[in-house]
Amino acid sequence: MLETALHTHLAARGATHADDRGVVLPRHFGDAAAEYRALREGVALIDLGFRTVVRASGADRATFLQGMLSNDVAALRPGEGCPALLLTIQGRVVADVRVAATDE
Repeated sequence: MLETALHTHLAARGATHADDRGVVLPRHFGDAAAEYRALREGVALIDLGFRTVVRASGADRATFLQGMLSNDVAALRPGEGCPALLLTIQGRVVADVRVAATDE
């Protein structure tokens, strides 16, 4: 199983971890009310270390992504980004993604 870069840090602070499709992710710190209070009144950390980076290249990359994603990615300029959903040909959601446009 894969452990994220934050695994040891969070475990040392009391996180209980569990397998989520082959990735060991934090589930809780034992006191849901205290966790919620920290989120509302302080700061919270979400471990997204399991996410993957996919790079699209080629002259038609914007056209291809425009047809596969739910957001208007063709309008993005280098340095801009947006959230989007990766969709099947039937419009079903495959994944929640973040798109970042680069100079390349």
